[in-house]
Amino acid sequence: MGKEAKFRRNFEMPIQKENSQVQSIVLKKLIQPFILRRVKTDKDIIKDLPDKVEHKL
Repeated sequence: MGKEAKFRRNFEMPIQKENSQVQSIVLKKLIQPFILRRVKTDKDIIKDLPDKVEHKL
């Protein structure tokens, strides 16, 4: 059985169809080291962002 099928069986189906909070938490913990979430309200992030440029057409 392929990796995609295993992922679907272990995570996608339980989370989407059964609303499994347990599998959702497990998946979140597994992918957390690989996901970088940045928000503008973080003072360290806002200074690194370039100025906003708007072009009105």
